[in-house]
Amino acid sequence: MENNMREYTVEQRRAYARSLPIEELMKMAEQYSNPTPNTTEQVIYNILTSEVERRILNWEVAEVWWIL
Repeated sequence: MENNMREYTVEQRRAYARSLPIEELMKMAEQYSNPTPNTTEQVIYNILTSEVERRILNWEVAEVWWIL
């Protein structure tokens, strides 16, 4: 799907991003890091960075929960 991410729906792209290992997710985020505004590439970049942020927040919540 990585090479053809433009062909899928937003929900399919989100599901794909969630299934990626962190190394691949970061690699793809870097690949799309300079998107042209208001394009499919911008949408893909936003999905990828949102997934990175979601994972960071989940990690922080897990850390706080563990400390408590």
